[in-house]
Amino acid sequence: MNIQNPWWKDKKEILEDPKVKEALSGKMVTSFQVSNKNEIILGPRQVGKTTMLKMKIKELIDSGVNPQNILY
Repeated sequence: MNIQNPWWKDKKEILEDPKVKEALSGKMVTSFQVSNKNEIILGPRQVGKTTMLKMKIKELIDSGVNPQNILY
């Protein structure tokens, strides 16, 4: 679990994720909206489903949510 959730150790670890780095660099389109409800995210391979979730994790951490309360 700790490997899948490196922000538990240090909240800045989310910034070390390769896909998050790429999204933050401006090389990707990052226009999406995810609510805090239970939802199913479907789509073909390589369209950004995981990146979207990781960007939501970053958003939660930035908004002050305790990283220990975020499970990927």
